[in-house]
Amino acid sequence: MLAAHADGRLGAGGARRLQRAPRIESLRRGLAKAARTS
Repeated sequence: MLAAHADGRLGAGGARRLQRAPRIESLRRGLAKAARTS
């Protein structure tokens, strides 16, 4: 029970991280480009 519940939490957290990842990557790329140009 506890193990399954923990896996469920990790699964939900992982899904959220995957959804946020593209945004973070785009922000990192934007900052990298800004650093190069400036």
